[in-house]
Amino acid sequence: MTARDATPTAAVPLSARQREVLALVAQGSTPTEAAAALGLSDNTVYSYLRLSAEKLGAPERPGLVHAAYTSGQLPPPPGDEQMRPEIPARQRALLDLLADGLKVRQAAARLGTSSRRARREISALCAVLGARTAAHAVTRGWQLGLLGTPSRQPGAATPDADAGKEASCR
Repeated sequence: MTARDATPTAAVPLSARQREVLALVAQGSTPTEAAAALGLSDNTVYSYLRLSAEKLGAPERPGLVHAAYTSGQLPPPPGDEQMRPEIPARQRALLDLLADGLKVRQAAARLGTSSRRARREISALCAVLGARTAAHAVTRGWQLGLLGTPSRQPGAATPDADAGKEASCR
């Protein structure tokens, strides 16, 4: 499934706590902030995120958030049609790649650029969308109708096991 294909997938249900942690991450909280908000240790939050990623088959947080929305594990965020920024095609492609679960290095390769430049572009994308993290950018993409609509054509991005750093807007 790609970022633009909103057909729900069959997934192992997340626990209530996993959904709670993932909802905070989707809203822009870092794992440390989610841990503090829930009175948990950072390690516990990371464990919940890892288990959620295994259940939904999405190892990167932006892809995990997208998978949670498309599978119905998290309710889609309410739309925000009043703020509809102009997003350049390259940033839109980057948003799709992040939602598809690609690591920064993989997305950079698909875009024909360096990981360093891809990170700068992720920061610029977050600024345009008003997002705190790359996972939050996916949520904003859903709110703005850029992701999660069945009318979108499937993209070419697919996740793989290549190692890389997590995308961040910071």
